[in-house]
Amino acid sequence: LPGGQNYAAKIIKDAGGNYLWKDDSSSGFLEIGFEIVYEKASEADYWIGTASYNSLDELNDGDERYSMFDAFKSKNVFSYNKRIGAKGGNEYLELGYLRPDLILNDLVMILHPEYYGEDELFFFMPLK
Repeated sequence: LPGGQNYAAKIIKDAGGNYLWKDDSSSGFLEIGFEIVYEKASEADYWIGTASYNSLDELNDGDERYSMFDAFKSKNVFSYNKRIGAKGGNEYLELGYLRPDLILNDLVMILHPEYYGEDELFFFMPLK
């Protein structure tokens, strides 16, 4: 998980989200056991950034415990795999650092769906 001072944590805040590890002082990544994550995040409304998973079934196959999260149950799980280049590169990882405006816009749309539709997401996609 991104630390509380990580770019990912800050841009979620900028989009109006409440990153659950925002009080952590690190800017790197946290290695946290499943039980601790589940205790803190089981009732979270959204799960954003599922690495290489492209569907809820894939996520569940990766670890059946993931299906216990409220975000999974309500299908509010998002991957940044919407745009994969011709050679298989993930455009979020390749282009995102140059276009934080597109990432921020996606996060605003995810966290405030009353303003936008999922078809307008650039990097992110809901897992189905």
